[in-house]
Amino acid sequence: NLNQEQKVLINKINISGNTITHEKVIRDNLYLSEGDNLNTSKIKKSIDNIKSKQYFSKVDYKLEDSIDKKNTKDFNLIVKEQATGNISAGVGYGTNGGSFQAAIDERNFLGQGINLNFTGTIATTGVLGEFTYVNPNFRDSDKELYTSLIAKSDTFKNSGFENKTYGTKVGTKYEIYEDVYFRPNTNIQSDKSIVKNISSVS
Repeated sequence: NLNQEQKVLINKINISGNTITHEKVIRDNLYLSEGDNLNTSKIKKSIDNIKSKQYFSKVDYKLEDSIDKKNTKDFNLIVKEQATGNISAGVGYGTNGGSFQAAIDERNFLGQGINLNFTGTIATTGVLGEFTYVNPNFRDSDKELYTSLIAKSDTFKNSGFENKTYGTKVGTKYEIYEDVYFRPNTNIQSDKSIVKNISSVS
């Protein structure tokens, strides 16, 4: 319990248990830093924000009186790493034929907080591949960078042609007010149709 009328400052922020995740990634998700006034709401918001990233199976903290400075406390954050990647696959069959889909997702690539995802689909009607990259703090700008690449090929046997689509999408997201975000993006796409079979009617 903290007395909000008493001015208590944060002397040090100590992070332990992060054997994979870079310390910078964790600090980027804290709403407090050394020298700030100790605020319970900011501590709770920081803990909830780190938990929401799903990098760790456990997130806890302890406040201890600083030895070298009066009216200050050390904020000790304790985390426990967990697996952040998953692989999934599925098979389906319908009126348009069969399909096989596989996906690979990594939420914390190389411990840098980068999200990578690849999804591939092979079906009777065509092939689809999509790759996405999300960096939540691109070049320490406090802005998210989002980009994706897509390649798609659709075969229309009854119509006698094949359609190929290639595209890319680039966007960003950043906070303009508290909990209010701006997310602009741009999309470039190329479509090409190839005649596979021409039948003549006499």
